[in-house]
Amino acid sequence: MLNQVSYVLKEEDIKTVKDLFKQAEALLALPTDVPIGGRNHQNMGQASIGYVQDCIEAAIAFPTVPSGETDVNKMGEKLASFKVVSEILGVALPITLKLINVNRLMGQDLMADSNSIKENFERVAPKRAEMKPTAEKLRQRYSRAKKEDDEASKKSQDPKL
Repeated sequence: MLNQVSYVLKEEDIKTVKDLFKQAEALLALPTDVPIGGRNHQNMGQASIGYVQDCIEAAIAFPTVPSGETDVNKMGEKLASFKVVSEILGVALPITLKLINVNRLMGQDLMADSNSIKENFERVAPKRAEMKPTAEKLRQRYSRAKKEDDEASKKSQDPKL
């Protein structure tokens, strides 16, 4: 028994939280037809905001310098949107990371407790015939879950699978 975390949320609070996330998603009205971030493109962090802003200002100040196919006005709009999304992520990411961590810890607790129960059944089953089917069911279910987890892990590490 690990007992790393104990967490219970009331049913009405669960509904409220889900509704708030759905409302936030609707308010954001994020585009749905965007590709997942490409690997062949340069990413932008917070430290690059000043650089991008300077480029926009330079292009506006000296319109005779070619900007290629870049629409500087749209670039300014995109920078403003980038800043807003970054602010929202500043609020959303810590919550998301906490949720992921609590979920992971609870999962570890549940697996440790389940493994203890399975092992107890496996230990007692040879002496008590009525427990053999349950012990076998738990063993098979554990093996099947482990195999599925292993396959999922391999796929996440090698997208060609």
